[in-house]
Amino acid sequence: MSITMSNDKQLLHPDVHCHVDVSENHKPMKMSDVQRLAMLRAKAKSESGNFSCVDFFKTLLFIATVCTFAFVFYRIAVLQQDVDSLSRRLEVLRTTSLDDAYRRNNRPCNCTVPPYYNRRFRRSLSGTQQGSEDASGAAASNNAIDPQIHSSSDGFSAHLRPVEGNTTLTEGQLFKWSAHKNHSFIEPAGFELLDDQYLFVQVAGYYFIYSQITFNDSLTRTIGHQMVSWGCRSSQGATILMGTSLTQQTRPDTDLSHTKKDSGYTGGVVYLAAGDYLAVRPDFGQTSKIEYARLAENTFFGAFMIKKDARGKSLKENCFN
Repeated sequence: MSITMSNDKQLLHPDVHCHVDVSENHKPMKMSDVQRLAMLRAKAKSESGNFSCVDFFKTLLFIATVCTFAFVFYRIAVLQQDVDSLSRRLEVLRTTSLDDAYRRNNRPCNCTVPPYYNRRFRRSLSGTQQGSEDASGAAASNNAIDPQIHSSSDGFSAHLRPVEGNTTLTEGQLFKWSAHKNHSFIEPAGFELLDDQYLFVQVAGYYFIYSQITFNDSLTRTIGHQMVSWGCRSSQGATILMGTSLTQQTRPDTDLSHTKKDSGYTGGVVYLAAGDYLAVRPDFGQTSKIEYARLAENTFFGAFMIKKDARGKSLKENCFN
């Protein structure tokens, strides 16, 4: 026997057609089982919908977490780039400052500030002592000064010749000298040549200083040269010790042109303290450029001690205390 439920007997779902076959070979399905199946299907359907919502929110949370970490790493990278850029800028500023300081300390002398100490000499004299404010910005010289100054010597001398190379000077430059050419010398116990421009005095006393410059100039203008000095603690401009002045002219009643070379010599006795600097600079007059001869017999510069000042301060006392 079989029992078939019609469409109006469908209690489970309109899409479900339940066929109950009651026969000898089939066990009849109880209504409680049908209801249980319906409940299980409804529960499965409900749980399926709830799972989709939870999974959606989990996905959103995962995406938000990934985006947050990505943003944090991006900001860290940007900050690192900013730090690197700032470090490079600071390095450029530091290098620029050092270059500016080097150029200030090593620029051609404009005769408004004194030259600076020899750095190695400062260390040998004062040890760990830092020295004065002017000495702290000193440029190192190529020549080392012997720290063992023989103060017992009665006199020192130096005779310098022009260096090889350019014979044209412009405003702000000094004449350059050499102590290694023929008939030129320097006694290191009393003098040192710094930067090929400054004759550095190490013992106080009375000195005879002299210089001669031979100019290669055919223009009718006034030119000359000056011997100048700076004290080791001076913050003022150079002191003019002595100088020359030359003017070339032509005679109006002749066709003879004036000579191209003219020499100017000057010399005299001056008192120099330990730590003073001597130099020779051009006197441009009404021009901004001069030419001079490099021949040793025509251009030279020198000094020698006449009398030592027994009461004069030593180099360390005068410049570093």
